[in-house]
Amino acid sequence: SPRRIRPGAQKLKNHPFFRAWLQPQSSLRGRRERERSRAAQARLRPLRALRAQMGFLVDALQFYLHADVLEPSWRQLSSRIQTSSDFEEVARAHEAYLGSLAVHIFRHVPEVCAALDSVLRSCACLCELLETAEDRAASASLGGNVSDGSYEPAEFEKIQAQFWVQSDFFLEFLRGAHSASPDASPHLAQLLMRIDFNGFWSGGDRYN
Repeated sequence: SPRRIRPGAQKLKNHPFFRAWLQPQSSLRGRRERERSRAAQARLRPLRALRAQMGFLVDALQFYLHADVLEPSWRQLSSRIQTSSDFEEVARAHEAYLGSLAVHIFRHVPEVCAALDSVLRSCACLCELLETAEDRAASASLGGNVSDGSYEPAEFEKIQAQFWVQSDFFLEFLRGAHSASPDASPHLAQLLMRIDFNGFWSGGDRYN
């Protein structure tokens, strides 16, 4: 008959330290690597959340420039060129085309241009910070000496604050310009709707 295991021995066998001692070192190493990887992913989560917000804003701006500015302005210029036989008329149409682009991309408002430039520079800085942190996390998961997903919180907070301040300024400009002349600026209404269609940007949810 099989030997009976004494209650005390059974309790010792089930003890966590005893099970860990019996466990192969490779399994323990794998568990530690998984735990380290999960911790690294958790530390990277704020960076990735901000990157998603940045990507949403940049996508909205790109779509606006392509669909609401460049395409209709180019179609109008092409139509004027095809139906005109006078060079001076074509030159005037081209000047009108350039003027329309300048208005629609806010070249006449230096503060807005500076805000958009700051937004894009913040995006580039965050991408660089996130890429470095992900490389460090990958190196650490492979047994490197680099701390998991490490980055300077102060640097991240500075990028985040700059992005939020400048993007909020840009949205306030859009609201003010559209409210001042809603019939003369339908393009601003379209851009504002794309960015803040569900109130996420203006409602403060992105700060949570």
